[in-house]
Amino acid sequence: MEEKQFVSGTSDWLECKCGNAPHSSGFYPCRQNGVIREPDGDWDGTSYVCFDCGNIININTLEIVGQATYMAGMFNADYFSTL
Repeated sequence: MEEKQFVSGTSDWLECKCGNAPHSSGFYPCRQNGVIREPDGDWDGTSYVCFDCGNIININTLEIVGQATYMAGMFNADYFSTL
């Protein structure tokens, strides 16, 4: 059984295992596969992706619940250029 991993911080201030923090590249609401999305009615309300390493974090428990897929990373790299 794989050991659970957690990030440091609180729901207001995360620090990822890779060293990312809100004042660096930051964290963004995401789908379960790690694709950044707007925090609207279709969002689960708990999943955030680390923009540096792709860890997917449950904001309520601070548990790392997954890793963004390769395709999610490609989409996320272009996300801000399409706004």
